Amino acid sequence: RQPMTGWGKYADVIAIVVDPTAKSISTARRLATLRQSRWDFHDVVAVANRVMEPGDAALVEARTGLRVIGALPFDDAVAAADRLGNSPLDATPDGAFVAAVSTLVDRCLREFDNPESSQEHRLSNDRTRTEENVA
Repeated sequence: RQPMTGWGKYADVIAIVVDPTAKSISTARRLATLRQSRWDFHDVVAVANRVMEPGDAALVEARTGLRVIGALPFDDAVAAADRLGNSPLDATPDGAFVAAVSTLVDRCLREFDNPESSQEHRLSNDRTRTEENVA
């Protein structure tokens, strides 16, 4: 919740990581409603996490109302590495999880790495906050 009401006001994009479980989807929906707070994020998206079934990403998208920009598969080797304090990259560098993260990073860079748009958005938010403070 803190990113949506605190430092998130400086973000152009907020990505909510959502497991395909009822509890996680409910939390993501609550977070997504905070997008309508006094800060207008450029975009709020979801990343489906711990995906085990072919329809998990679609389920997350349908139940949260957020656009899913990536799906990270559940991987026992990643979970085991995490318990040992190791990174997924060290545990399974050629695994499906690492490949999915790489694909997600590439997509984010393509879709959201636009300095002109980001600067415009920040200026617009600054004007809105200034107008709210004056009113």
